[in-house]
Amino acid sequence: MLEPLGARLIVRPAETPDKVGSLYIPPSAEATFRSCQAEVVARGPDVSDWRLQPGARVIVRRFGAADIGDGLATIWEDDVIGIVAEARDD
Repeated sequence: MLEPLGARLIVRPAETPDKVGSLYIPPSAEATFRSCQAEVVARGPDVSDWRLQPGARVIVRRFGAADIGDGLATIWEDDVIGIVAEARDD
């Protein structure tokens, strides 16, 4: 496995459902919507946010990633816009 250096993350575009809540994602918006979500695969030693662990789902800048093959990309920690919270059953 590739180990990122500095404040970089290796991410994989996340699979998302065709529907979010009660909203249907049409095929015309699918590529844009899906390209912004990713799953963290590995993190560099200088990543400061403890929530950015492997397995975390994040929203990233649309054009911030550099493709490194095998469906993976590398981004800077600053390219993360938000962390997708897990739904809780209360």
